[in-house]
Amino acid sequence: MSLASKIIQSENPFSNEKRVRKWLFDVSAYLDKILFSIGLIVVSFLILEYGFFIPDLWTQIINSLTRIVIWFFVIHYVLKLAVAVLLTVSFRTAVFLRRHFKARWFQLFLTLAILTQNAIYFNWFGIPYFETLLNTVNYRFYTEMYIAVTQLSIVIGFMADFMRYSSRLAALKFHPSQSFVLSFLVLIVIGAAFLMMPKAVVPGKNLQWIDALFTATSALCVTGLTVVDTGTHFTVMGQMVILVLIQLGGLGFIAFATFFAMFFGDGVSFKERIMLKDVLNEASFDEAVKTLKQIFVITFVFEMAGAAILYWQWFGWKTDSLAQMEQHFFYAVFHSVSAFCNAGFALWPDSLMRYELHWTGKAVIMALIVVGGLGFSVLRNMTSYVFDKLFGRIIARLYLMKATFKKRVNDFIRRHSDEPSAVPNPNETSYSAIRSILEHYRKELSMQSKFVLTITGLLIAGGTLLVAVLEWNNVLDGFSFSGKIFHAVFQAVTARTAGFNTIDIAALSLPVALVMIFLMFVGASPGSTGGGIKTTTFGIMLVSSFGNLRGQDHVVVFGKLIPSSNIVRALMVITFSVICIFIAMFTLSLTEIGLPIFDLAFETVSAFATVGLSRGVTPQLSEIGKIVIILCMFIGRVGTLSIALAVGASRSQNVKTDYPEESVMIG
Repeated sequence: MSLASKIIQSENPFSNEKRVRKWLFDVSAYLDKILFSIGLIVVSFLILEYGFFIPDLWTQIINSLTRIVIWFFVIHYVLKLAVAVLLTVSFRTAVFLRRHFKARWFQLFLTLAILTQNAIYFNWFGIPYFETLLNTVNYRFYTEMYIAVTQLSIVIGFMADFMRYSSRLAALKFHPSQSFVLSFLVLIVIGAAFLMMPKAVVPGKNLQWIDALFTATSALCVTGLTVVDTGTHFTVMGQMVILVLIQLGGLGFIAFATFFAMFFGDGVSFKERIMLKDVLNEASFDEAVKTLKQIFVITFVFEMAGAAILYWQWFGWKTDSLAQMEQHFFYAVFHSVSAFCNAGFALWPDSLMRYELHWTGKAVIMALIVVGGLGFSVLRNMTSYVFDKLFGRIIARLYLMKATFKKRVNDFIRRHSDEPSAVPNPNETSYSAIRSILEHYRKELSMQSKFVLTITGLLIAGGTLLVAVLEWNNVLDGFSFSGKIFHAVFQAVTARTAGFNTIDIAALSLPVALVMIFLMFVGASPGSTGGGIKTTTFGIMLVSSFGNLRGQDHVVVFGKLIPSSNIVRALMVITFSVICIFIAMFTLSLTEIGLPIFDLAFETVSAFATVGLSRGVTPQLSEIGKIVIILCMFIGRVGTLSIALAVGASRSQNVKTDYPEESVMIG
């Protein structure tokens, strides 16, 4: 007799019901732990199969075990569905069943696909048509496809469960900045380990641990500095690891893990909600979820649109074979993601300098760099602004027409009925509200968006002008007039965080290299995929400095008062950045004696600002020099302010102490 039957047959019916419910919840939690273990097994299988050269016998064993794991996946889902049904019956409410289908719709679809495929392949029902279908269709391909999709689903579920179990770190009262820094450290080590796998490196070439750590840090910190050539030193497997690290680094591991936990798992805990709210700097968790969804939608739309255009511009739609089409598609996706995330990784040794990459494709790369560097809050605001200008007023008028029609119909009925006139019109409130919204309808860009767009435009325009004028008869010599302007614009854009180059950076004159250092130091905008001190930090300090010269006590930007706390934080970011860059340059001057000091300074700022441009000294660095650049990339990506908050985060309340005031001489 089962445990549930024994419980049901006991004497107290109310106690029985509670015990049955507790037993069902325990079974559900136990099944989740089983699937987490299965996910760990699948991840191990995938690492062995795609990362190492193993004998054929091992491959057959892994394939057999993979099929067993897939059936465990099916059994697990069926049991979870049974638990949801039993909970629905026990509590007499459909909330458990609705929650189950909402959270596990993909598992339901995949389970039905697996059962259907096996029913057709093994002809469970003895239908002769299935035999004919198997003889006319390449069924092995579809079998491999559903196995791959199932493995991917289990891995995604494993990542969601890993995020949920890792919430125990949040129980230790880690500061959000500490969790952010810790997640980057863990991912860098894991990424370096994946790059060290035999199948990740081209046969015949070696990869030292320090080089793997350097590459993983550069990819996760979306920098683009490389000590080995990405396109010729790594296989497709290694390049895919780099691509995943770029995407994780561009959007943030916490955002990715929370997304998986919400949409492919059973949701997130309360502490994870607090962490996500703090990381995305939103007032509530609902706003943070809305922001997270918009971030993923914006990222997917721009990256896929960029990949499609790059595929068309670089390779055309005609291909000789399926393998060539897959390679071209991977190249397009890789460079689109690298550009939007401002990573600067390219699969060609000369980046984007070659003539075969037409200027239209390079223009798409440049557009993706600018869009990715604006920041997601600015992109959301601009998208909303454009949509409202194009469609918002039309939609508001349609709603007004609907409310007007209802109001007039209701008034007509009331005039020809016996209802007392004192009873208010139920549509009057809706009509008045919509009318008021339409009359006062005005959607404007936020101050943040205006500030970011202004500073970004000034930096790109100023950088373009200086590069074009100073390099007109030097590096740009030999190009047409339009070509010179295009390359000047491209380098002004990419110097701000991306790291792609269409001209030889080492051949730039000293004044232009100094301009590039300045553009790299300022970097992209806050909340973006780029680095640097950020455009708003530079803009606030600039406006504040000129305002103080004019005797102004407050900083006003576009009619908005900037809080003094923002000015203090901007000063902190600049101070920490300058100190970190100086320490790194001083260390490199001691360890890299044979290299030019200016090239080392250029390399340091490029690493700290997560740009990726280099004057050719990266492969020549010693191990200590590589470690210094690794630290620069890490600190520059997670932010000097996040590092300071993570180290100085206190679990106790600060005690306020009053001290006597006394001024000091400045300047």
